[in-house]
Amino acid sequence: PYFTILTEGTSDKWILEKSLRHLYPHLAPYYRFADFEASRLQGGIPHHIHVVKAFIALSINDRLIVLFDNDAAGVEGVEKLESFPLPKNVRVARLPDLELARKYPTIGPSGRRPANVNGRAVSIEFFLGENLLRRGGRLVPVRWTAINSVVDRFHGELEMKAELRQSFDLVLKDPQSHPGHDWKSMRTLFEMIFSLYMDGAAA
Repeated sequence: PYFTILTEGTSDKWILEKSLRHLYPHLAPYYRFADFEASRLQGGIPHHIHVVKAFIALSINDRLIVLFDNDAAGVEGVEKLESFPLPKNVRVARLPDLELARKYPTIGPSGRRPANVNGRAVSIEFFLGENLLRRGGRLVPVRWTAINSVVDRFHGELEMKAELRQSFDLVLKDPQSHPGHDWKSMRTLFEMIFSLYMDGAAA
């Protein structure tokens, strides 16, 4: 069986696709990712939901995994999709909670303070490895940006996302030069993805 993963954007697709090939090369042929660049498909949650609705309306039988960030917008997206009668071949999920994110440095109107950012600011970059998230011994902080009134929770963004992706790219290009890289969070993410169809209920 083949599985199609719909991510929130191009960066998520690139990170997951490359990581899958590195960590689970025997499973990589069974997973496909929505190609935002080739199809000029727009990312973001509103377009995400539109694509899923079209997928359902067309009665496509492929197994689809719809993956949202574990932030306030992602919580909203999951709630909206789960309000629809989803067929058995569609699974909706957020990036999993991380222990590291339960007491994570944040920056907001009240200054700097640790907070639980699961469900409020966890993007794919959180899964690139704790060693990359630490710069000069300190974790790259989350900056609070706004409050999501739909789910009544603050939304935050991890700083230095582009730099983190560049560092991760170096790891992928030459894994042997980074033997101590932390893959724990990425493995946790893929274990969640693999488990979504373990009940066997699919078209």
